Amino acid sequence: MERTHLKLDALPAEIIQRIASIGPCENVLALVRVNHALRRVCNDHHVFKSIIRNRSGWGGSKWPDIPLTSADSTSAWARYALADSKAGAIESLTSAGLGKWGPQLMTSQHPILHELRNANTLYHFAHENTTDPAHKAVLSFCLALKLMSQSPPADVAQPGLLPVRQTPNRAFPPPRQELRQKLISLLSSELLSYTDEEPWWSPERNATAFLRMYCQALETLGILSVRIREELAKGTITQTFTFHDPHAPPAQISVPTTESIRFENCMDIPVPFAADSATSLPFCHLARMTSKAFLEDGEWAGFRSFSIGSASGDSYPPIHGVRFQALNDPELPVWILRARGEDGDGGFWLRGRMALKTGEMTLEEIHDGQNHYWQWFCMMTPFGIVGTWGRDDWGGWVWLWKI
Repeated sequence: MERTHLKLDALPAEIIQRIASIGPCENVLALVRVNHALRRVCNDHHVFKSIIRNRSGWGGSKWPDIPLTSADSTSAWARYALADSKAGAIESLTSAGLGKWGPQLMTSQHPILHELRNANTLYHFAHENTTDPAHKAVLSFCLALKLMSQSPPADVAQPGLLPVRQTPNRAFPPPRQELRQKLISLLSSELLSYTDEEPWWSPERNATAFLRMYCQALETLGILSVRIREELAKGTITQTFTFHDPHAPPAQISVPTTESIRFENCMDIPVPFAADSATSLPFCHLARMTSKAFLEDGEWAGFRSFSIGSASGDSYPPIHGVRFQALNDPELPVWILRARGEDGDGGFWLRGRMALKTGEMTLEEIHDGQNHYWQWFCMMTPFGIVGTWGRDDWGGWVWLWKI
């Protein structure tokens, strides 16, 4: 009896799509190259969505918040499905690969945020290749996302204070914490000063110099976030801010985490594997976060450290009630900034400028009833305003976010 062979493309479309959706994304990408019929059936956003939902790429935890809808292109769904599949191969992860899809997944609560148990791998990726500052900036962003997660990495967090995610069915040796000390040392260094010939506010601002500062700000912010939450857990600082005005009710300061920040509201994140992903990602938050509306709408709060020079220590006092006013400069491409805020020493004013192109800013902090000032040197990041404050080798780091 002669055997008959049924070709795959002869099956009903629904069956083909079902078969395609139970395999990894790479299989579908291979199928769409076979012929036009299979491409027409398999190159469908429902197929790629099913692949992600089935977790068939690597059988890991479910991805609860896929950053796409049915209105997005099939190409976008295919890219996220492929990124999801790549994320499953943690053991063979490379810096080049992570840079193509890591930020997109980690900012949308993908399980890779917690599957990467230790931060040392990300730190090594960010520092193994210093010849490409844009690529390094992307990896420093990934490191900051990991450090700022609700469950900080075990090789950085102080044992017993913060929840550390345990990866099921995987045996890890006790983490070594050399990286913790290396990152904490960042808190004693000022944000890199301007070394290029162009003024910091210039539209021709040197991109390499900016990215170098951006990487430093992100990595320092990551460990600053860990330290603030550790001190809150120990009770040495409090999330309840008491204003000097006796009629003002106390305010609660909730420290942002990677999971709590809605990055899609402040960043135009490129799709995974986009050709310009590395070069555009360090700047994709600036259009929204340096706008007059963003700066002025609502209040800002945060913490500062006393960690530079003679101010070195483990004190992280809170800041609250900061309201910015942004005015046009008639001569320069900057915002003229004014702000009123309050900390443990009372009310203060911030006055200075912010570059429209890069979000870099210089501010002077002047407290009520005092005749001296503190110099702020900061930049706008996807996590808020980050930088250093102080004067004459005395100060620390500061982090403000929208509340």
